[in-house]
Amino acid sequence: MKSMAQYQEMYRAAAQAAVPEEQVLCFGLLTLPGAMKNVMVGQASPLIAMIMRKKAKNKAGGFPQNTLMAVTPTRLVSFEYKPRGTKIKLRQKVVDWPRAAVRVAAGEKRKLSQQLFFAFPDGTSIELDGANGFGRYDGFNDPFYAALGLVPSPV
Repeated sequence: MKSMAQYQEMYRAAAQAAVPEEQVLCFGLLTLPGAMKNVMVGQASPLIAMIMRKKAKNKAGGFPQNTLMAVTPTRLVSFEYKPRGTKIKLRQKVVDWPRAAVRVAAGEKRKLSQQLFFAFPDGTSIELDGANGFGRYDGFNDPFYAALGLVPSPV
């Protein structure tokens, strides 16, 4: 079984291959707001889960369920990804933002996710959740949070 550092490097290398023109400093694995809660609700009521997903997609500005956001010295570049067991497959690019144009703030820290807000100069904002690891992978997104200058809220 790979260590957290090995997985982080594998994911960073996949992001680097997709953004060859700039050094990828780190990355974050992001989901739609409330994605973990949605999975649990879906077991009891698929209809309520569907409504929750629609609201989450609106809050997330149309982001996909699973997003890898690469941090470079000047940009935040996001890709839809498919987790493949112990591998990652990046799909299409979702957004490419200049870092200077985006303010990121940490919201509520939950058991399995960290609420994140992305604000733009035109007054718009989106919400995503940073996926928290657990067990030996706890802190998987910590380098991402640190690169963005975030101090996650206490539990």
